[in-house]
Amino acid sequence: MLVARRMKEAAEPIRDLAWGAAWLVLTLLFAAALLVGASCAVSASARAYFFPPDLAALARWQTSTTYPGGPQSGLGAGSPGPLFFHTLEQQDASIVLTFQRTVAIRRVRITNRSDCCQERALPLNVETLGPKGHRLLCQRRSPFDRWTCDADGVRTQALRIRHPGTGTLHLARIEVFE
Repeated sequence: MLVARRMKEAAEPIRDLAWGAAWLVLTLLFAAALLVGASCAVSASARAYFFPPDLAALARWQTSTTYPGGPQSGLGAGSPGPLFFHTLEQQDASIVLTFQRTVAIRRVRITNRSDCCQERALPLNVETLGPKGHRLLCQRRSPFDRWTCDADGVRTQALRIRHPGTGTLHLARIEVFE
């Protein structure tokens, strides 16, 4: 009993130190969250830095072809369902997103359809479009549910998601971030 009591007494300073460190970390995290929240409330540029808006949500889009009954163009690149758009089988099936201004694209996140046929999106190219033609940013050759293409701030006014070769293209969502 004496040994157990002495071990418990010896462990108390360590336990107190651990609790103190935990409270310090929680306090610092809370202060950082308050600082980020306050800066986002005051500054639009801070808000855009910490919570970049999805540029594709306001982009115009158009597909190369459309499956009967589906839309071929619109505003906002996504759908709450499993399918946002569906092209016919063709050579180089694609969707082009056009932005209201020239944007510096840092990330493109693509969500594949979840109900079936995910392999049809392969291979998949993410390309910029401009007066001098297109530029390949990323290519995906392996199956995916969600894929992020890091674009390193390339400036463009139009982005094309293309299935090179013959096939159909259908995705659930496209998100673009500056």
